[in-house]
Amino acid sequence: SIAIKPLVIDVSNEKKFLKSLGGLFEALNDERKKALENGQEFIVNTSGGYKSVSAYAMLYAQLREAPSLYTFEGGNCDAVELTSFPVSYALWTRKCRFSRHSGKARIC
Repeated sequence: SIAIKPLVIDVSNEKKFLKSLGGLFEALNDERKKALENGQEFIVNTSGGYKSVSAYAMLYAQLREAPSLYTFEGGNCDAVELTSFPVSYALWTRKCRFSRHSGKARIC
């Protein structure tokens, strides 16, 4: 079954928005834990809502290696699974670039 739960995201200013993102990640962590404990699949839906929140939901899915879906508007229920990208590889590459240049960061 699919569960949809409301979550308040306050976009009135930067501080409140960042606090709301903390709540988003906590809620996602809680739901992921419950799903895994019950042998269920955990999928992040990045559709709808504020665009910036969708980006953070996608980031969460990437970091947790969880599948994520995007549903297109228009009511036809077409959905696509968003492809993971190698975040750990990108972070490792950045670390190596940093150390190879005598501790000086270089932006590519």
